[in-house]
Amino acid sequence: KAVDPLRRLIKIDPGYGPGYKWLARSLKKIRKYDEAMKLYEKYAEVEGTIEARLDLAKSYRKGKLFEQSEKIYHDILAEDAKNQEARIGLAQIYYANKDSRYLGILDQLHQEAPAWLKEWLTEEFNFRIYLNDKTLLTSIQATKLLGYSKTTDLSERAFKNEIPSHFNSSKARLSFYREELENWAEVMNRFNCL
Repeated sequence: KAVDPLRRLIKIDPGYGPGYKWLARSLKKIRKYDEAMKLYEKYAEVEGTIEARLDLAKSYRKGKLFEQSEKIYHDILAEDAKNQEARIGLAQIYYANKDSRYLGILDQLHQEAPAWLKEWLTEEFNFRIYLNDKTLLTSIQATKLLGYSKTTDLSERAFKNEIPSHFNSSKARLSFYREELENWAEVMNRFNCL
């Protein structure tokens, strides 16, 4: 196992922060998310740096622990009001909860660093909305909504993670939500990412 040497490392030197980070990342790769989260917490505690706290906030955010993540981002911004990673993290949380404050943050980031924001939006930003009241669309409906001529064009972009989508592997079904596609299109157009 690749994680065993890292476990030994943090036993030998419990004060070595990067060991916790590396072990947490390795555990995430093998889908041991709860254990990874605890190690990110320990990493942030041992290191105490903004980078370590950003890693913890991101881990909380990806685990949908939005309140804990948001608190860390706000704490970081109290120390460094211009921190781009903390601001984009807050934008992600607001977006995921359909809180329109995300647009204000993205607008500010676009004014300060348009190339950085464009790269983040096209490579990193998660365009999923984590609310129950969403409108499920089939691939055909999503194709029409976005103005594609062929469903295969939409599916290809979805499998490349260029468009927000959901794949159910047990049913071999690709599906979409109207709200996610509309918000994605608004953001992509607003910041010239298409």
